[in-house]
Amino acid sequence: MHNGDEKNNVGLIRTVLTSEVKFIVSVVLFVVGGIAPYYGIKQDIALIQKDVSVINANHMVHTQDLAQEIKDTVALVAAQQAQINELQKQNAVILSKLSK
Repeated sequence: MHNGDEKNNVGLIRTVLTSEVKFIVSVVLFVVGGIAPYYGIKQDIALIQKDVSVINANHMVHTQDLAQEIKDTVALVAAQQAQINELQKQNAVILSKLSK
């Protein structure tokens, strides 16, 4: 009888230990399963932030280029207006000489 009780005790201990190990493994897998998506989302957010900063930088450069083009166009228009004024003065002088 002593040998049968020992086998039952060993079987009981083995069953309890197996259930405890299963419990611990399930808790660890639950925690890992909850944390892994968090890090994935965190990485996605970091990539989105990087993309937004690149877009902002490109937008800033594009805006600066457009501002420079506008300044260049204004300077060109001013120079052409000065030429037009000079030509109008010359035309006025020519017309006054022709009228005499």
